[in-house]
Amino acid sequence: MRLRRACEPGDPLLAAAEAAEALFAAGRYEQARAAFTACIADHQAALPDHLNDILFNARIGGLLNHLGLTLNRLRRFPEAAEIMEGAVAVYDGLVRLDDAARWRPYMAGSLQTLAQALLLGGQPNRALTISREAVELRRQSPVDLDQAKALRMFALVRAGAGAELEEALSALDDAMSVHMTLLTRQGESALDELYTTELAQASVLERMGKTAQGARVAQLARSRHLDGISQAMRRM
Repeated sequence: MRLRRACEPGDPLLAAAEAAEALFAAGRYEQARAAFTACIADHQAALPDHLNDILFNARIGGLLNHLGLTLNRLRRFPEAAEIMEGAVAVYDGLVRLDDAARWRPYMAGSLQTLAQALLLGGQPNRALTISREAVELRRQSPVDLDQAKALRMFALVRAGAGAELEEALSALDDAMSVHMTLLTRQGESALDELYTTELAQASVLERMGKTAQGARVAQLARSRHLDGISQAMRRM
């Protein structure tokens, strides 16, 4: 969530939030962590005056989400999971109390990040549960790239946990269907995500012990990806 979507022009906290975003985008994650932490503290101090302000609460959810992403990049996974739990709680409240269709995708995105942090932080069973919740939420919204990403994350969590691998392959088949639908609308701009999902299929197959099949899938994906790059360069 871009934080400016939840900020009014002239908001005194907008500059600090945008500065934190810029640090994250520049890969300066430790500085971004400190900046997001300070922004969250400022918002929490003002919260008693904004308890019924939907956009103010959404802004807190966005800041928590950004901080969780930053902590993931810093490989501080237990801390990231704790922060993402807070983001999920904020968005869950917005889904229940405001416009569910509006806030459901944000909650799903936070659940996806939470699942990753849990898996990498050594809690695979919780990661399995949370990733399923993320996919269920994504399926309630129109088909888009975020749904394919959620399905891919669902599969990769299962590959990492070494569990429910057949279901992981089924999810990747669904993700591929989404990618093919998007290819008809977006053309080459959707190819990179398709390639990433194909590599996820290879990873799951290898995790299932189907090493040769996984290697073939990965090789075909790389070949198609390189062909696509070459065709794009010839048209430049």
